[in-house]
Amino acid sequence: MDKKNLNYESRTSNNKNIGINNKKNIKKGMEKDINNRRISDSPKIPKSVIKAIKDNEGRKISVNDYNSNSRAYVNSHKNVKNNSNIKNQKNIKKKKTTLFITFVISILICAFILLFKLPYFNLVDININGTDRYTKEEILEKSNITLGSNIFTQALKYDKKNITTLPYISDVNIDINFPNKITFKIKERTSKYIAYDSDNDAFYRLSEDGYILEKTDINSKTSDELLLMGIPFYDFTTVGTKIDDIYMNKIETYKLIEAEYKNNNFNGDITKVNFANSLTTITINDKLNVVFPNDTELQYKMKILKKILNELGEDTVGKIDMTKTNPTFSIF
Repeated sequence: MDKKNLNYESRTSNNKNIGINNKKNIKKGMEKDINNRRISDSPKIPKSVIKAIKDNEGRKISVNDYNSNSRAYVNSHKNVKNNSNIKNQKNIKKKKTTLFITFVISILICAFILLFKLPYFNLVDININGTDRYTKEEILEKSNITLGSNIFTQALKYDKKNITTLPYISDVNIDINFPNKITFKIKERTSKYIAYDSDNDAFYRLSEDGYILEKTDINSKTSDELLLMGIPFYDFTTVGTKIDDIYMNKIETYKLIEAEYKNNNFNGDITKVNFANSLTTITINDKLNVVFPNDTELQYKMKILKKILNELGEDTVGKIDMTKTNPTFSIF
């Protein structure tokens, strides 16, 4: 073996040893990095790539900065993708909502056409509940309803206010009885008073809330009705209207007197009330008149009145004046 070959083999052996040692050193270095937790989670970047990475101003960027920017880019890309998905979901939901609304509107339009156009729903009759005083014809005339027309349009156009111009009707509601009938549910006033019109020598029935129900005569008065005196009726006063507020207030004053009278359990009924001379005079059993100035101190005045009546007796005829500090009694 010549000298050249020896040199070649020596160099080859040395190169192999160097290669093996380098691999051992790299492996040992990696293990050391792993044990010392120095290895970055970021991927390895070739030096050639690192040299080529520059920022916008031409400055070189470190590996850590590059990796941070890479992760930021990835996260940003994910956010854009998520936002895009959310937007698509909203658009799909919006389209479904629009389709549903369109469907509902179409159904309503069809229902509207069927309900308002089919002859099957034309009004053929009405029923009246709550009164025997007025006929179907009278109610129809006031209601603005026409038989033979669509039941729904008639229910919408009926004139409630005009119906209540009938004196005895205080309120009215309607029920639709499918397919072609309407029921009027009427609330009727009752006569509480018979008021005497002294100027015209006439009598009128009044409801508890002061409406003039009808013209009548004293012979038709019932035991449930109270005779009122001292309420004026003017030439323009008409049946179905309400009496003047001034005299309605007088009736309210009487109601307070009546309530206190009942609370004290008096023997005898109040049969007449007179509002003349700005006073309130009640008549008991058509025999005894009791005059009250107003509605103040009613509890005290009723106790005094009851004491006087106990002394005078139940069949007393005359007048007791409660307007004075010391009430007085006088015979007619």
